Amino acid sequence: MPRLKTVSPGTGGYTRRRAGRGFTYWGANGRRITREDTLERIRGLAIPPAWNQVWIAAEENSHIQATGVDDAGRTQYLYHPRWRAERDAEKFEKSISFGQTLPSLRRRVTRDLRSGARDGDGGAASRTTGTGRGAA
Repeated sequence: MPRLKTVSPGTGGYTRRRAGRGFTYWGANGRRITREDTLERIRGLAIPPAWNQVWIAAEENSHIQATGVDDAGRTQYLYHPRWRAERDAEKFEKSISFGQTLPSLRRRVTRDLRSGARDGDGGAASRTTGTGRGAA
């Protein structure tokens, strides 16, 4: 399995143009994409038809597969599934680490609140007391 390649949207790649009820895809060289395997990969990305200014990565192993602008004017991204899985795993690991620090954070906050400290820690402590305890 080839390594994922980090790419910048808009560099090289393909663009999409509306054509009747569908779309045509164009290379950076200005030529229409006609290779069926390339078109199949692009269709497989399921790029929302409402997106404008669509850019599609030319390489299958690009970490960003496509970008487009939604109706609200926001740029949206479609990532390679492996990239998404790696980022999700990293996020999960960070949340575990944060969860492990919560007990000591709570002890420190409780100590600061009880001490009546007026050096600024009391204010921060009072804003932190609800962390991880559910809705109040």
